[in-house]
Amino acid sequence: MSTKAWLPVTFRFLIALASCHCWGRHRYFIRRDNSNDFFLSTTSARKTAAYPRRTASKTKEKCVTLYSGPDALDAGPASFPITHCDNSEVSDWENNIRDEAATALLPVFFPFENVTKKHFEGSDSKPDNLVLKPITAEVALKRLLRRKYQQVSSDNTSQNKQSYHGRNEARRRLSSLILGTGVMRLRHWYYIYFNGTVEVNKERPLIIPYPLDYSILEMMNPVEAKFSFRKRCARDDMACTPMAEETNDGFHPLMRRMKLVRAMVDEHARYLRLASEKNDDTLGTANSSDLNATIMNLSIEYSIPPFLISSLLSQYGYKITQQICSVMNHPGPVTIRKNAIKFPWSDDKFCQWVREEDEVNAAPMARLLLKESKHENPDHVNKNKQRLHPSSSGDTQGLRLVAPKDGQSNCFVIGESFKSTSEVGMIEPPVGCLQIIPRGNSSATNPESEIISSPTMNQSKSIWSMKAWKKGYFEVQDAGSQFIVQSLQVQPGDSILDYCAGNGGKTFGLASAIRTQCLFSNSSQASYIVAHDVVDERLRQVKGSMSRVGFVPNGSGDSSDRDVYAAERGNVTIEIMNSSTLEASCLEFDAVLVDAPCSSSGVLRRRPSQRWEITQQEVFAQLPYLQLSILEKAASFVRKGGRLIYSTCSVLDVENDGVVDEFERTRAFSNLGFSRWDFGLDEANDKSSTCNYAHGKHTVTMLPTEYGNDGFFVARWIKRN
Repeated sequence: MSTKAWLPVTFRFLIALASCHCWGRHRYFIRRDNSNDFFLSTTSARKTAAYPRRTASKTKEKCVTLYSGPDALDAGPASFPITHCDNSEVSDWENNIRDEAATALLPVFFPFENVTKKHFEGSDSKPDNLVLKPITAEVALKRLLRRKYQQVSSDNTSQNKQSYHGRNEARRRLSSLILGTGVMRLRHWYYIYFNGTVEVNKERPLIIPYPLDYSILEMMNPVEAKFSFRKRCARDDMACTPMAEETNDGFHPLMRRMKLVRAMVDEHARYLRLASEKNDDTLGTANSSDLNATIMNLSIEYSIPPFLISSLLSQYGYKITQQICSVMNHPGPVTIRKNAIKFPWSDDKFCQWVREEDEVNAAPMARLLLKESKHENPDHVNKNKQRLHPSSSGDTQGLRLVAPKDGQSNCFVIGESFKSTSEVGMIEPPVGCLQIIPRGNSSATNPESEIISSPTMNQSKSIWSMKAWKKGYFEVQDAGSQFIVQSLQVQPGDSILDYCAGNGGKTFGLASAIRTQCLFSNSSQASYIVAHDVVDERLRQVKGSMSRVGFVPNGSGDSSDRDVYAAERGNVTIEIMNSSTLEASCLEFDAVLVDAPCSSSGVLRRRPSQRWEITQQEVFAQLPYLQLSILEKAASFVRKGGRLIYSTCSVLDVENDGVVDEFERTRAFSNLGFSRWDFGLDEANDKSSTCNYAHGKHTVTMLPTEYGNDGFFVARWIKRN
């Protein structure tokens, strides 16, 4: 062997020896060297900046090899390489960012409680900090960014003294890769193993990231499943997979999993690049005559569990289902609600204030209707623009809905037409509903930012750092959620129960709506709102927000232990009650809102990991039963002549119209004297007599749209006198 040949080998051996020497005394993390081999390095062996600097140097990215043989660290003759290649040029900065994203995602995809004691046998000191627990991609991102912030704060070296722009750029890229890969795990995993980019050894079991399991592999490819698994496991639990049996022969599953996660991160980076270049790299999700094939095509391409795809197809058909899936994988607009308690002036004055004080552009959502979006059908929009334009009278309670042209569906969207215009109606945006407008054209300057990422990625500054938010002038609330509040049609003097208050979003929305009505009608009648929830922590969150949104403690209660708050402006009072206090009060209300817990299938773009947290058993068995019981209980608090609203952030019939139908068949519905409270609909075809809605005009399903609302459902009734 020549001198030039053995020098690099000796150098790498010395580095590995130094790393092993520091094994028991320092923090480890997984790094990748120039040969794309992952190894455990230490903070003492390799000093790195909290946020890597961008450099001009670029290297042709080499293929990531996933060894499926008995020794993942040393590719011997018995190894079977699984290679995933990306031919793009990757800078050192990007390479480090991807390494950090993959390390953060490792416990997300492989949440093993016993990884350390099974895979570090024989070491002098076990790396306890590598014990992996089940977490979401959002939690993994928060932990990583928090650790980086602490490292920057404690390290004053020149290496970590970077500009705000540089740190912010790194945070955005990490958010995009971590959240995006977490969401698209099914698609990326399938592309790596089954789309012709890798060579798979059928004699070895495949690595499947959480929460995918044998059943989904069997649905995708029964032949591959037959060869890839020698026994089944409910999840990728190392105690029961064949891989765990091979640890005594030198097999290192942790490294093999790390390589897979990095390959998935690389695949997501490629996915973002192709999206920015408008290149098509799909599975060809055409509507197949084979229902199972159609379900799996959509499930893989949009990385959504098959049981959700199956439900959507049965309800909406292929075309609308595909549109919903596409929307769920892109960030929604930042929609806000003006808080009339703290800012009682017009929407235009609010927009002027945030433009001058926060240097942020905002506009009423109703005004944005006048702009054609790239997904709108001009013929349909032009026919309905005059109907949807806000009235000059300034009416704040008029619910303007334009019915679907086919007269059969109860599906609507807010502020934007759907591609399937004949099947979907339109709703005028609520008063006080505004959207933050990204500075410049984000889709043109940074197309990759359109793929699912953090909630504030497209804005020039964080929402939570705006002066207007700190002063309580607005709340972040989707247009669909605001429509639910508006559907209650509250009036000054009403007593209202928010039965599932959560963190108080709709509670404060109701207070703002009453204040707006008082200003419009010049009324001074006192209104009373009760925020109720079964989870005490949520009620503490409501209490913690009171001061910022304009409510102060009110000492006029009957007892000192009552949490009563009065508005700084307007005659509105909010009281926080738990279940025992509410039942003991024997109160009845003019209006009761039931925003029931649900699968969140309509807001998956806001909650990226939710699609992998919900199960088929929860959606089809547990949640409908819970929702019906909550609705029946809440109905008992409605006084004669009062209104009852049931809402969810789901687009699944089993949680929406299914629960409504069951409620209308209960004794509580008939004995308490409820009747349907229809929405007033403007018929698009001007033939109201021909409309025959399957579930009645008292229900509205809001489908998620790219620039409009998220997915919600609302039904309403009136209790007869």
